[in-house]
Amino acid sequence: MNLGLLLEGQDDPAGARNAYQIAIDSGDEDVAPFAELLLGEYCTDGDLQARLDHRKRAAASGNPEVLMSIAELYLAGGAVPLARQLLLKAVKAGSTIAADCLLLFPQDAADAVDERASRRRGLR
Repeated sequence: MNLGLLLEGQDDPAGARNAYQIAIDSGDEDVAPFAELLLGEYCTDGDLQARLDHRKRAAASGNPEVLMSIAELYLAGGAVPLARQLLLKAVKAGSTIAADCLLLFPQDAADAVDERASRRRGLR
């Protein structure tokens, strides 16, 4: 995974893709989901659907750190309801940090507006 980051930084997307794929194929429960996430974020050539698919596969791991990372990405994109869902999953997986983060984003009526906006942007 670190090799993928290095190659990405050296403007070698093909090498980065290969390195991330090797990390994914390793099946390591800590490294593979992060590699899946990084593959989607850095190596999808602007294909939003591919990026979202990689996020979903990474989230399926249930790794609380991965879930929090993906939640941060959704928060940056303004998709608060999606971020809250991931933070809730991270809490269920044992993350006390995610529980603290949820306090910053209480569920309220604004979530419905945010959810509609994220659907229009293709984040749902």
